[in-house]
Amino acid sequence: ILQFNTMADFSNAVRELRFGSGIILIVAQDKKELKTILQIRERLADHDVILVLDDSIGDLTDALKLYPRYISYVKDDYTDVYLVLEKMTTKIGNRLTGENHARNH
Repeated sequence: ILQFNTMADFSNAVRELRFGSGIILIVAQDKKELKTILQIRERLADHDVILVLDDSIGDLTDALKLYPRYISYVKDDYTDVYLVLEKMTTKIGNRLTGENHARNH
């Protein structure tokens, strides 16, 4: 798990991810922050994105431009996000295990 506080660091890290090997969890506190993230949406296209949005964002038009696999909202209980992350990591693990098995045979 990596956490980034600047857009430049986040953008560089996404660029280095192998296709389909990462899950990107984005927490957007407001519309301005979401608009900033939209600037690198092309880099996010090959990865599974989970969005956690503040209720104040309201309209999901911009959020959907990131093609998220799941959208949740900032709240006290993140059980839903945990369950989605668990399922997604299992899927990636199975995919990577299958790729390694195929290469070895």
